[in-house]
Amino acid sequence: MLLKGKKSLISYLSVSLCLGLFSMQPVHAWNQMGHLVTAQVAYDQLTPEMKKKVDELSTVLGNYFPTMASFVSSASWADEIKTQGVKAFNNWHFINQRFSYIRIRMPDTKQRENVVWAVGQGQEVLQAEKTNSFEKSVFLRFLVHFAGDAHQPTQCSNFYSWQFPEGDNGGTTFLIRSNIANNIHQFWDNGLGALMVNHEGPPTGEEIRQYATAIEQKYPVSFFGPDVEQLDPAVWAKESLRIAETFAYKEIKPGAEPSETYITQGQDDVNQRLALTGYRLANLLNWIFAEKGNASDQMERNG
Repeated sequence: MLLKGKKSLISYLSVSLCLGLFSMQPVHAWNQMGHLVTAQVAYDQLTPEMKKKVDELSTVLGNYFPTMASFVSSASWADEIKTQGVKAFNNWHFINQRFSYIRIRMPDTKQRENVVWAVGQGQEVLQAEKTNSFEKSVFLRFLVHFAGDAHQPTQCSNFYSWQFPEGDNGGTTFLIRSNIANNIHQFWDNGLGALMVNHEGPPTGEEIRQYATAIEQKYPVSFFGPDVEQLDPAVWAKESLRIAETFAYKEIKPGAEPSETYITQGQDDVNQRLALTGYRLANLLNWIFAEKGNASDQMERNG
């Protein structure tokens, strides 16, 4: 079923954007690099026909956001509107998957609208015949961004312990000692340092392309085997939870400084997730627009 309450949502989007977001000033976060890199990897894999389709859709909203007018640059748009006070979609960025290493009561925190749900909605809007180009442009941007969020371990977990009896809010209250971030969520958002740039402002197009090329070469499509064909966002989120459980939280204590071993392995995990996200996103977009069940055969580069 297509987006329950879709008309009211689209109306909200239209009004919100027209009332001021079209003239907003860009606000750049350090973790912007991760979303842009995954979008670049995905774009690299699209067929020429699919590139044309996503370019056309990106331009629709890009007319109002000149700094985010391309498919790749639009990947951070969903975070940008949050900074402008649009909070209606905040829950779409994460999923509250609870876990603990001890026997502790974990409250049932139902979250109907989450990142898994949001990826599904993006797919449905893009596939629907009755949605117009504005709606498709908005949800293409959402889909590109939320695919990345679903592959980020601390976006998909909520840790419970005696120290965090109410959960650690996705790692935001799990404090650590680092010059990169003061909590584990932001630390992973920044790729444990790998996704930070050494200058003010957003990463340049060349930096994004170089990073994408490097991880494509180190982790080609063939590295992941059939996993690149896994297009279920619920599976993506479960994978992210497993990384949180087995490594991201297990190998560090609250208040501690991340070890060099932790950083090295974590950065490797991050780069694998970025590459895999891009390959899966390309497969998903090829499938959506080509309306074929197995999009992996259409990928331009198969590693």
